[in-house]
Amino acid sequence: MEEAQKVLREAGLAFETRGQGKVVYGQIPESGALVLTGTTVILDLTGNANSKVGEQVSVPDLKGMSIREAGNLLESIGLMLEPSGTGLANTQNPAPGSKLTRGGTVKVEFKPPVKSN
Repeated sequence: MEEAQKVLREAGLAFETRGQGKVVYGQIPESGALVLTGTTVILDLTGNANSKVGEQVSVPDLKGMSIREAGNLLESIGLMLEPSGTGLANTQNPAPGSKLTRGGTVKVEFKPPVKSN
């Protein structure tokens, strides 16, 4: 975990940890995602010990959520987030209500919120 923290600091990113331990099992957004300086990366230290492999779950509607909110919700039901862009969730695949196997990935496009004058 120390190495992950060092790399994130050097890249100008903030981080939070979820769970306890010294091994990073995953992160949100995933490695390689293009993010703005100062973005918070969530380091998952819990692994997937509590997941029921092969179980189908319903994909939630993520529209209007931040990357953190969407990642937290998906993680809570055993799914992974593959984000693109920044801002709030605009579109997602698979669609809300679809069934996906635990451990599956939901691709979400984030866009800056529209400012009203």
